[in-house]
Order: sequence, then structure tokens, then C-alpha cells
Amino acid sequence: MDHDEKQMLLESQDKKAITGLLENINMMLKDTDALEEKKFVKNFLQKI
Repeated sequence: MDHDEKQMLLESQDKKAITGLLENINMMLKDTDALEEKKFVKNFLQKI
């Protein structure tokens, strides 16, 4: 496996990990009335 293939694999794994994290955060916040936490997450996501 050459450098470009390794880089693509790492990027794919990173995307999967980020997607999983965001899905988990979404599920947790969906079932809560924690408005401050929702605002924090929304602001954080807009910054990144």
C-alpha cells in the first residue's frame, strides 16, 4: 500500500469516526431539554 492509499484510508476512517460521533451527539441531544448544551454544540459545529 503506497502513501496515497494509506492517506485515503485514514481520511475515510476519520470521516466514519466523525460521522459516528455526530450521530451519537445528535441522539443524546434529541432526547434532552438541555438548551445550553444544544447551543454549545451548535456553536462549536458552526466554528469547525
